[in-house]
Order: sequence, then C-alpha cells, then structure tokens
Amino acid sequence: MVFTLEKEEEKSVSFPAVSICNFNRMKVEFIEEGRHIYETPVNGTPLLFSERRHLFQCSNIQSSKRNKRKMDKQRFLTKFYKMDEETRRKNGHHPFDFIKSCLFNRKICPKNLTTYFQSLRYASESVGARVVIHDPNETPSPEEQGFNVGPGYEISVSLRQSFMYRLPTPFRDHCVDYEKHQGSSVRSQKDCVRTCIQTENFAKCGCIDQTLSVMNNLKHCNLTNQTQMCCLNDVLEKMSNSGPTCDCPQPCRSTSYNEILSRAIWPSKARILKEPSTFQYFRKGGVRLNIFYSSLERTVYKQKAKFEGFELLSFLFCELGLWLGLSLLGMFDVMERLPLIVRRMFFGRTV
Repeated sequence: MVFTLEKEEEKSVSFPAVSICNFNRMKVEFIEEGRHIYETPVNGTPLLFSERRHLFQCSNIQSSKRNKRKMDKQRFLTKFYKMDEETRRKNGHHPFDFIKSCLFNRKICPKNLTTYFQSLRYASESVGARVVIHDPNETPSPEEQGFNVGPGYEISVSLRQSFMYRLPTPFRDHCVDYEKHQGSSVRSQKDCVRTCIQTENFAKCGCIDQTLSVMNNLKHCNLTNQTQMCCLNDVLEKMSNSGPTCDCPQPCRSTSYNEILSRAIWPSKARILKEPSTFQYFRKGGVRLNIFYSSLERTVYKQKAKFEGFELLSFLFCELGLWLGLSLLGMFDVMERLPLIVRRMFFGRTV
C-alpha cells in the first residue's frame, strides 16, 4: 500500500458546517432547583466530558460543602435528562437569541440555514461557547472536536480543506464506510465507540450512560446512585487502561479543515467610547467570530494498493522468472541438454 498526496486548486470550495454550543445549557430563569450551583465562579479549562464523571469521587472523601454542591448538580442533571427534546429546546438558548448577528457571503443568514441539535454530554459552567467546524454530513461532536471562544474577543479562523481516503479490508486500516453500512444505526466512528462503551456499561453495570446518546432503549443509570456512577467510571477506566477493545476502524473518507485561530480584544474602547454601557455589554457578553478559507487549494491524501488486478500476478511471475531462471533461453538450454544427460546416465561414457 502506498500514500499519494495531491494539491488541487479549485474555483470554489464548499463551506463547512459551523456548530456553536453555549456552555450553559439552560437559561437562568428556567433553573428552579440548584440555582446556587452557578454562584461560584469556575476557572480553568471547560469540561470536555460529561459532568457525570466528575460528580463522584469514588475513592476520596470530600468536604460536606463540596458534596452538597455536587448533589445539587446531580439533581439538576437528573431533571435535565428527564426532559424531552422540545422542553430542553424551550428552556435553552434559541439560536437567534444566542447568535445576535449572522452573515454568510456578506448576506444575512436565512433562518433555514441553521439547524438545532442537542449534545447531552457536553456542557460547562464557564462563559462562552464551543465551536465545531465539520463536514455538513457529519453530526458534530463538541466533546471531542472544536475550540472554545469567550466574550470580549474577535476570533478569526482560517481554514484549509483536506481529504483523506483510506482502503477497506484486506488493507491495513480496514476502513468502514459508516454512512453506507447496512443494518446498523452507527453513522460514524464516534457512534461506534459510544455504542461499544454502552455495551460494556450495560454488561457490567446493568444500565447505560444516558449522556452518550446511543442505545437509549436500555435502562438508564441513576445519576444520584453512587454505585452505578462509580461502576460507569470503572468501565471507562478499565477500557482505557486495557487498550483499544472497540472494533471501530477509521472511516474510508474523512474531511478536515486545519483551523488556525487568531484573536484580538473586541470591541475597542475608542469605537463606543460614548456608550460605556454598550461597551460593557459586548465586552462581558459578546464575541465576534470570523470564519474563512485562507486558500481555495485543497489537499487530498489517498491510500492506493501497490499492485492492482493482474499487476500482482505479473509481479509474482517476474520474480519467479528472475530467481529460478525461467527465461525462454534457459528453457531451450535445459531441453537441449536433457537428452544428453539421460543418455549418459543409462549408456555410460561414449567414445
């Protein structure tokens, strides 16, 4: 198998999907229980995994204040997960309330240009949003992809599109075309990994992690049950320590955009000096995001078989001819000498 690299200059390149997730999954006015959860400021990197994993310290004893805070979180998340999708949508941030202004190709974004999706596994107590740039045919995965943006900045994101084409079995990567995979609800490698984890969760704990959003027909683990939560944590820990136990090959085709980020403080004081309230509003609660292609050149990586069709047979016969001397001249030489050898063996030496 060999790799090829091609550079293609296109007149136009399809724009990727841009998914934006608010760190705060619900508006403050809809949080009735555990409202004080968000009173304490949180510093550091926003959670990239479900809060469920951080709600229990299965081997450590925590202070009563910390335990109370975690119990409030558990009750809040339990209530949130029990909501249906429509209730979550109403209690959450509507796209056009959250995104105050949207321009695409210098035109105002039409409402049908946006779609709504939910990720139960991703959220944080920080202020800002998670941005995922991905192929329009793929479901975004904010806990595994993307970057964070916070208020008070203008973020510029330059893109360069690249494709990767892999070969299926019997080649090394054993890639799978998940979108065309018959008889399966798995539509991506990440769905495959989640399904694998859920299968192990159900086998070991008798219930599943509802934040993984797959196999939801099975019994959900109770977020307030420490035994079940610690069991889920143990499953993940053992799976990560024992190596890749999930059979989830790479997709046969993948697209990446190779984002490069730069940022500047926004807005400037000079621009809205006469409106200090507006300045504070945008500085503390607004962010400007610019996404563009830095070049219309795209990179294509392809795996190719070193030999195709009869090329392999041709190669094998050439090698056989080389090492055994089975050339046409050699064949005639053997045929010429064979009668002499037989005659010598049976009739002895002749004068």
